[in-house]
Amino acid sequence: MRLAYQKRILIGYPDNTLRPDRPISRAEAIAILYNLSSPKFDDGDLREWDLPRFPLPDNPERLLTEQFEDAAKIPNWAKPSLAGAAAGFMVVDYPQGKNMRPKNDATRAEAAAFLCQAAELDGLVPVAAVVGMRKFTQSPEWQRLLRARAEGKLGWFDTQRQVAVIAQTAPGWKLLSLGKPQENRVAAWFEDANQVQKSGFLDLQGRVRSPPSSMPQAIFQKAWLG
Repeated sequence: MRLAYQKRILIGYPDNTLRPDRPISRAEAIAILYNLSSPKFDDGDLREWDLPRFPLPDNPERLLTEQFEDAAKIPNWAKPSLAGAAAGFMVVDYPQGKNMRPKNDATRAEAAAFLCQAAELDGLVPVAAVVGMRKFTQSPEWQRLLRARAEGKLGWFDTQRQVAVIAQTAPGWKLLSLGKPQENRVAAWFEDANQVQKSGFLDLQGRVRSPPSSMPQAIFQKAWLG
């Protein structure tokens, strides 16, 4: 628990208490899961390689209002994390996928569903119960992104959540993972046939902007997180 607090995965209450015996709310559980699935640094090294499936929305409040019928009940402290979780399809609201119910206690079944979504274990949670999925299920861009993922490609939605961007790779290199899209580029991590790994950049259209190279670690770390 101490390590979780030090890593900013588990945050206490404003009065500097943790209240370990208190049941956890849905908002708290989802926020913790989002913090855990976001990239962290440990002694200058990247600890995790995978970011949430979609960039953190430019306007979290707008996304929450669009996705949740009870968005007005979401506390301010949780809005950025819950918006990021919703954009990554981590939030489950059985059976219709319309509400956050932020103050309700999270059940064991809900916690398991959240974890399945965060781990991208597709098919285990009913599609209709995943918040935001209704909007994307019939979207041509969502279908294009799913097809690309089925082919082993990487991609993301633009910050307006309208256009799917499919990442390209450099000749002779395999694209392993992507950083968070920012201003005009996306950090990328490549591997060649000899399993040599190097970093580079893509532009916001998914094209290789800077080919794989031995970029200074500090510069790449900054670009990775945005």
